[in-house]
Amino acid sequence: MAASSYGDSVRSAVGYHGGINVDAAKSFNANNVSPSKLVTWVESHDTYANDNSESTGLNDWQIKMGWAIIASRAETTSLFFNRPTGGGKFANRLGDAGNTLWKDPDVVAINKFHNAMVGQDEYIRTQGNQIMQVERGTKGMTIVNLGGNAQINSPTRLEDGVYQNKANGGGSFTVSNGRITGHLDGGRIAVLYSAAQQTPSVSVDPGEGAFFTDSVNVRMNYSNADSATYTLNGGPVTPFSSGDMVSIGAGTPIGSTFVLKIVAANLSGQTEKMFRYTKEEPSSGMTVHFYKPSGWGVPNIYYYDDSMTPLREGSAWPGVAMQDEGNGWFVYRAPDWTQAKVIFNSSGNQIPGSQMPGYAVSGERWIKEGRITPQNPNGTKPTVPIDKPEGTFQGDSQEMLNYTDVDSGT
Repeated sequence: MAASSYGDSVRSAVGYHGGINVDAAKSFNANNVSPSKLVTWVESHDTYANDNSESTGLNDWQIKMGWAIIASRAETTSLFFNRPTGGGKFANRLGDAGNTLWKDPDVVAINKFHNAMVGQDEYIRTQGNQIMQVERGTKGMTIVNLGGNAQINSPTRLEDGVYQNKANGGGSFTVSNGRITGHLDGGRIAVLYSAAQQTPSVSVDPGEGAFFTDSVNVRMNYSNADSATYTLNGGPVTPFSSGDMVSIGAGTPIGSTFVLKIVAANLSGQTEKMFRYTKEEPSSGMTVHFYKPSGWGVPNIYYYDDSMTPLREGSAWPGVAMQDEGNGWFVYRAPDWTQAKVIFNSSGNQIPGSQMPGYAVSGERWIKEGRITPQNPNGTKPTVPIDKPEGTFQGDSQEMLNYTDVDSGT
């Protein structure tokens, strides 16, 4: 059965006959005929081209918004009228291609929604007289906003999750505990189904590595998860809330290693991560000496450890200023680090150069002109041993001078 009067109601809903009022498009006005037996449209060839010009004055936006209402609904068969190209009701010859409104991204998104929702019942909600929500089972929803920019905050039967808008307006909507929230610009459509499954994520602070006190307090965080647990060195499984802390290492000997395992889960799955901590001597750590090139100001040191995931940084680029220890040398001590890669920089200068990895260092190291040494290369005094005592010698000449730990001698 052709639901002609419903088409007139939809045109009224989108403001063709006066003010916008989405309530006009709720009822099919089909004398109690089952929706499964109805053919619906925003306009047909008759309403477009008849002598009364019933729908000829509809603009493309009104057609598209009306289509979003009728094609989102359950059971009915909806027809999209392809208007002639150009001006006037009879601009085309019979058989010529019509205009391309049917290719509009919003029309395409609504059509895909219509096909994806086969078998789902419908529930219609309105927000004022300018916004209609057509909800299909617990799987999807379209939102047609005929007014201005709007915040959507409504009850819903949709499953919890984040739904990306598949229509041209973009953005996302969040469903949680029976409510849907999000922003929809004026005159736009939202097409929502297939909630994005978010993977749980976990993190710790401080990150894994060495610690130099009797114990370390580690804050455990998670997101996109319904629950989380931790175990320490294979011990009991303990539930925790994001932001809780666990103390590691108290009373244990130097050199003890601890493995913190965190598991966070939601309906779509779980994430499991291991974090390793080692108790080190308080006096240990990393000390870096750097010989400043000529023309540099006070150098900064940027240090990081890329042997773990995620990468551990001492501080964000460009790092921290080093301390002057005289004779062109600068020093930085990181008591809670045992190894790192280091990059030095000052006033646009950088060693190693841009896009190059840092120098790998551990313990205490001196770096001068690209050379890395375990002791100060300038700190060893030259020696000049004389392998024969002073005094007389017989013969034309005598060899008796040697030197060590020096670059040149005279």
